[in-house]
Amino acid sequence: MTSNMHETLQVEKISPKKAQQYLNDNTTNRSLRSGVVDQYTKDMVDGKWTHCVAPIVFYDNGDVADGQHRLWAIIESNTTQQFFVMRGLPRDAGLNIDVGLPRTLLDNAASPALIPS
Repeated sequence: MTSNMHETLQVEKISPKKAQQYLNDNTTNRSLRSGVVDQYTKDMVDGKWTHCVAPIVFYDNGDVADGQHRLWAIIESNTTQQFFVMRGLPRDAGLNIDVGLPRTLLDNAASPALIPS
C-alpha cells in the first residue's frame, strides 16, 4: 500500500448542508442501504446518536471512502453531528474498510457480567 503521509484527522461538526456538499462532490461509492440510513436517521432525530469513533473518511481525491450512510442520515435527520474526519487516504487503503469482524450486542455489553460464560 502506498501512503503519501498527508492524511489528516480532525473533529468536525457536519451540518446537513455540509453533508450534502460532501456527497455531491463524491464520484464513486457503494450502493446505499436505505435501512441503515433510516436507523441512523431515527437515532439522530431521537437524540440517541452517540459519539461515533469511526471517522468520516475521504480519499486523497476527495471521494467519500467511509461514511456515506452517516452523511445521508445527517441530511435526512436535519441535524448537525460531530465526527472525526480523516482526509487524504490513499485509494488503495480502501481495500481495508469494513473488512473486520462486526461487533455483536454482547461485544458492546456494559458489564462483563452480562456476557454468558
